[in-house]
Amino acid sequence: SVALLLSLVGVCALNSALAPQVTADDPPSKKPKEPELLPLEAFMRAKLASSEQVLDGLVTEDFGKIQQATLRLQFMTKAEEWKASDSPQFLELSAEFRKILSRLKVQAEKKNLEGAALTYLEMTMNCVRCHQELRRPKRAEKEEQ
Repeated sequence: SVALLLSLVGVCALNSALAPQVTADDPPSKKPKEPELLPLEAFMRAKLASSEQVLDGLVTEDFGKIQQATLRLQFMTKAEEWKASDSPQFLELSAEFRKILSRLKVQAEKKNLEGAALTYLEMTMNCVRCHQELRRPKRAEKEEQ
């Protein structure tokens, strides 16, 4: 349990360290401009924002926030933008992601912080594996050139 909390704190610290350090009092010229995103990029950013809301709910023990963010993610998995590939590996990882979200929702409904946190870590690993899989064809194309 202590190791789990330390892992979550580490994720939060890494997230904070990587975020730009800009405050509301900074002049507009110092604030970074948001690049214009393509529809798929915007969709993936929204997915990332929802997963960050799950983490926020975990560290604040706000189970309602965890449930809402999980429902958003479940809804997103049904969107056309979600279908990034027809590969068997992607389809398998996508199906597993949906199962993980179902377990996360149950853990939040039970107000089981440790169970929800472990499921969130499982979800994160699934995301990493899926994105690795989606980058594989691009790597192969680069190597062929």
